[in-house]
Amino acid sequence: SQGPAASAWLIKPSDPLSKDPTVLDGLTARNDISLKNTSAAVFGQLTFKITDAFKIQPGFRVNYDKKVSSRDIRAAAPRAHRAAPVRRQ
Repeated sequence: SQGPAASAWLIKPSDPLSKDPTVLDGLTARNDISLKNTSAAVFGQLTFKITDAFKIQPGFRVNYDKKVSSRDIRAAAPRAHRAAPVRRQ
């Protein structure tokens, strides 16, 4: 939850609201972030003996990566600061 100094730190200084400590006081944000990572790899290598002093060893590697993420962000202002509906005349 934000305190009375939040307005000065989080709102640009040229905005008049940055000088009102009640604007963000009590603002609450809840974040739920999850990340699922799956990785796998296979490696293979062969050796070919050409002569007693010379060998060739080719190899291969296959990688698999899967990443899934989600984020749920909820913010709530104190009841006193919730915006009232705009009425047009």
